[in-house]
Amino acid sequence: MHRLLTSTLLALSLGTVFAGCSGGGGGGGGSSTPSTPSSGGFVADPIPPTDPVPAFPGGGSTGGTTTPVAPLTSTSEAPLTSELAPSKAFELAEIPADFDFATVRSVAFDVKAAFTDASPVANTLLQIRVGDEVVYKGLTDAQGALTGVLQVSSAVKELRFELATIGIQAAQTIALSDSVAIRFGGAQ
Repeated sequence: MHRLLTSTLLALSLGTVFAGCSGGGGGGGGSSTPSTPSSGGFVADPIPPTDPVPAFPGGGSTGGTTTPVAPLTSTSEAPLTSELAPSKAFELAEIPADFDFATVRSVAFDVKAAFTDASPVANTLLQIRVGDEVVYKGLTDAQGALTGVLQVSSAVKELRFELATIGIQAAQTIALSDSVAIRFGGAQ
């Protein structure tokens, strides 16, 4: 089969090359009429195929015959099933019991602020930061309290609470949990 294909390609290539060299000196070669050896050209006789050319397995044919393909079979002794065996990597992985795929978490906060004499730090700006970014702004009420719920990335590990006042420690950084209570100054 390989010899047949090589011979056919060689004959077609030579026929194409020499068809344009039908003599005469230049410029007019390449006509669609076959050349003749009278002007020095060479015409190769195509070699007729001796073996049929097989068709492509997926459908389209090159004009030859098709060869049936054997069905796929398993070489292992275990029967083929649709169930997958658990991977050893998953058996060995230690996944925390509280793991989930959440990318955001809610954090409830309760802030109380009072001066050292226990008077409330009323109507004062409170900012909550993650790193350098301000993620929350609010005002304390008349009793110096502010409560709320903040949505933060589950990757956040700590929050910084900053109270805009003087006379007491006005900033605290705390480790993150689902509920935080912050006390500024003399607040209880």
